[in-house]
Order: sequence, then structure tokens, then C-alpha cells
Amino acid sequence: MNNLVTAALVLGGIGAAATILVILIRRELAKEVKRRMELLPRHERVLASSLKLGPVRHASLSEEQIRRITQFKTILDDVDPTSLEETIKNFCRDMNPDREIEIWENITKHFGKFVRSGARTTEQKKEAFMALLVRSGCSDEQMLAQLQLKYLTRNEIEMLIADFGEAKPVEVVEWRNS
Repeated sequence: MNNLVTAALVLGGIGAAATILVILIRRELAKEVKRRMELLPRHERVLASSLKLGPVRHASLSEEQIRRITQFKTILDDVDPTSLEETIKNFCRDMNPDREIEIWENITKHFGKFVRSGARTTEQKKEAFMALLVRSGCSDEQMLAQLQLKYLTRNEIEMLIADFGEAKPVEVVEWRNS
């Protein structure tokens, strides 16, 4: 690297040497970015129907966790057909139930604001809920690309997810019954 920069300096002056230096640095940066990208965990899309329930990781949840789950289930009752008991069992399977409860509370907060913003049909509520579920695991752009809207406008969805926060992709841990 030094020989090339020195030759550019001698033959073309400071401008040529600076240009060569920038090119060399950009190549090194590109290599480093590629190396770091290869170290990042990879996320892939899978069909929800192909997922299997994981093992129960917590025998029970705290009274506070159950209170919080009950609170958001009451608000989402019209759009989420899962029973309270089944929902609690599902949270017992999560590695970090508190983190997952926070995600559902965020979904509920945005869903509640949406419902309070005006008269809504059942179909609109279900579509808004589905959009929030999808959004909880990906970026705004990814969610908007995936949705096939029937009852809401893109503008309504953008307002729904405004200030939603960072997406936290679902971590899937493979396990098998022995």
C-alpha cells in the first residue's frame, strides 16, 4: 500500500496520492463490512403453519405477568381468538416472557389508539391487529411490503405503526422430542 501511495505522490502529486489512498481505504472498509455481516445472525422467513410449539420453559408465570396478559387480552378479545388460558400457556414457553409481554403491550397500545381514533368495522380491527403482529417482528418497510390491504388504506396503516419502535425478530430455537 505504501509503495502505491508513494508512487502516486511522486508521479501525480498530493491529489493523486489522496485518491489512491481513498480507493485503498474503501476496499479495506468494504472487506471489513463484509466480514462483519457474515458474523451477524441470519433471519429467514418461514410459514407460521410450519412452526411447532417449543417446550414449556416456565412452570408458571408471576401474578404480575398474568395481570398484564389479562389486561391486553381483554382489549384484543375481538381480534385475537386465542383464549386467556392458552395465551398464558404460550407465554410459559417463551424464553423471556417479560420481553414478549412488552411486545404485546406495545401492540395493544397501538391497537387501542387505532380503535379510539374512529368508528371501526370488525374487518378493519382484524386487519389492523394483523399489521401490528407483523410489524412486531420486522421493519415498517418489510411490513408494508407483506400486507395485502383490503379494509384499511396504506395511510391508515402508516398512522397505526407510527412510533411503533424497534422490531425484534422472533428467535426460533430448534428442539425435538426424544
